[in-house]
Amino acid sequence: MTSNAQPTVVVAGAGYVGTALAQALAQRGRDCLAVVGSRRSADRLASIAIPHQKIDLDEAELRIELPGHCSAIYLVPPGRNTDLDERLRRFCTCLPDTVSAFTYVSTSGVYGDQQGRLVNELTEPAPYSARARRRLNAEEQVISFCKERGIAWAIARVPGIYGPGRLPLQSLRDARPIIRVTEANPGNRIHRDDLARALVDLHEHTEASSDTLNSSAPGGIYNLGDNNYMSSSQFTLEVARMAGLPGPPQISREAMKTAASSVRWSFLAESRRLDSRKILGVLTRPLQYSNPLLGIRASLDAPDDPAA
Repeated sequence: MTSNAQPTVVVAGAGYVGTALAQALAQRGRDCLAVVGSRRSADRLASIAIPHQKIDLDEAELRIELPGHCSAIYLVPPGRNTDLDERLRRFCTCLPDTVSAFTYVSTSGVYGDQQGRLVNELTEPAPYSARARRRLNAEEQVISFCKERGIAWAIARVPGIYGPGRLPLQSLRDARPIIRVTEANPGNRIHRDDLARALVDLHEHTEASSDTLNSSAPGGIYNLGDNNYMSSSQFTLEVARMAGLPGPPQISREAMKTAASSVRWSFLAESRRLDSRKILGVLTRPLQYSNPLLGIRASLDAPDDPAA
């Protein structure tokens, strides 16, 4: 570090989660600079007084004006038409030599289908979908980049995210079918606000420690779910009950394979239980919504979220 002051945290990707993350950093008293790609995101950040830059990470000749004394949290998804995450590569080339820490927000999808088994950070990744393979490539880029530069790093593997504006209310209104509860796989999820606060804790832990340096994965890898494995079918039924909506039709897994889009089925077909106990040693306070029923109620009661 170049001074006793805390580095400015650069948040790359300030959408639904990134906006809440930037606000959580501000509440922690941290200086933050958000890097966003859309005018809508930039206008939203301006409305809540979050410093930001509008940058297209798909530009071949990328230029970002970053403070010299900074760290970074990266939430931008990879592009869809490539096996490599070129957006991440371009962003890393713009980081100053003095960047102190890098946290990458990945997906638990890198574990692939584990047939319902409990997976921790020592479980070998086995991504099946192209989306998950791109995420694993991004993780490998981050680890290689940080080890070459001597930068403290962390990777958060995150499951499904829900919260204000991100409940299946429209699906319920449309009577979209779900897999029968008796046939549904275990689910993994985390409330958006819990995720934002946990990412702040993880990033500050990474800034303050060099424990992950010069070690092999998974030293800096953390699963980040709520450790509750309610199936997506049961979760949808609970949302319906608490929102006062009719429950959706329930169909067999075999019927869902035909009814669902390929993207939706890729989520439904894979099964695992995400072991997130390791992150508990980093959190400054327990997750607020480890019980998803509390998270559903809080989400229903929250005002409309423009980032959803």
